[in-house]
Amino acid sequence: MTGNDADLSLVVTLRYWREDDVWVGKCDELGVSTFDPSLDTLVTELREMAEDHIAFLEETGSLSDFLDRFGINPEPDGTASRTCELSVNSTSDLVRFHKLHVGQLTHSA
Repeated sequence: MTGNDADLSLVVTLRYWREDDVWVGKCDELGVSTFDPSLDTLVTELREMAEDHIAFLEETGSLSDFLDRFGINPEPDGTASRTCELSVNSTSDLVRFHKLHVGQLTHSA
């Protein structure tokens, strides 16, 4: 990780797809997922779940270890975000990137 005092952000991949009569969503990097009949509700829920997961890891002091273990690299705040949105049809995923603020990290020894 980093030893400086810069605030960091983490860009995560949020994927959504249809399964029968519900939408399913998953954050690839964090492994959280949920489902809902409404895509709009699902998008909101998945973003909140990802943010809550990061907040929990920060509160427990395990965020840096988690990011190291899974090879996830935060970026300094102010770095341009990747953006991408793909069309939705019955056979493809909708993919969005979402930036999460992770504060200041210090590398644990």
